[in-house]
Amino acid sequence: MSCRWKQPTGLVLSVSEEKPKDGFKKGLEDQHCLEGETVTLTCEVTKPKAKVKWLRAGKEIKPDGKKYEVVVEGTVHKLIIHDAKPDDQTEFSAKFGDETTRCHLVVDGTYFRLPASDFRQSQKEQVCT
Repeated sequence: MSCRWKQPTGLVLSVSEEKPKDGFKKGLEDQHCLEGETVTLTCEVTKPKAKVKWLRAGKEIKPDGKKYEVVVEGTVHKLIIHDAKPDDQTEFSAKFGDETTRCHLVVDGTYFRLPASDFRQSQKEQVCT
């Protein structure tokens, strides 16, 4: 938007306002979780009701409500990943207009503890054979 005023003295005053560029206010951040957990990736854009495209390893995600769910709250966009698996460990990105924000998801496998008696038996078998 631009306005011009001509003063009686002949001085011309011009004021212009630049439209804010569409883009991200806050980008994605790397996430770390355990296998089976739910992970939420969050970003914020400059205008409400914006169309944000979510990608996994460069391919568009189609939210199905089971594995992937998209939630929009004003300018905040969330990708919810249910039941994270080691296969989910990759780069995720959100695209809005000409801008893209990226993050990496690291998924640690499920750990379990062997009873000490099983461990000792296993050690004996290794030594004796």
